[in-house]
Amino acid sequence: AKEVADHYIRKSQPARALARPEIPPSTRFTNLQLNEGRFHIGDTIQVRATVEIGEVIPELQIGILLRNRQGVEIAGTNTTIEGIRVGPFRDGEQISVCIRFPCRFTRGEYSLTLALQSP
Repeated sequence: AKEVADHYIRKSQPARALARPEIPPSTRFTNLQLNEGRFHIGDTIQVRATVEIGEVIPELQIGILLRNRQGVEIAGTNTTIEGIRVGPFRDGEQISVCIRFPCRFTRGEYSLTLALQSP
């Protein structure tokens, strides 16, 4: 269990602590969609987005973070932690992203953040 925890801690260090190439500002999320309405325990939450690639990118990391109303981070992951390689991409390419996860949260208000960065 300690090896798994150490692996996760190494993988989840903040971007500012690591020297990473920047994602060009022209590479961005567009057409963000979240299934509407209230969610109940056991429902599937689905987030869809399009990523417009602004220039050649060898690899891209896509992350998601869920916070409660007080701003406390509840859950999050990214393609690197999940072992999913995303890329390479050409300038002008568009990719579709769909993230699904079960609602296992108590009643309340939450915010969802999607992020792009270079792994």
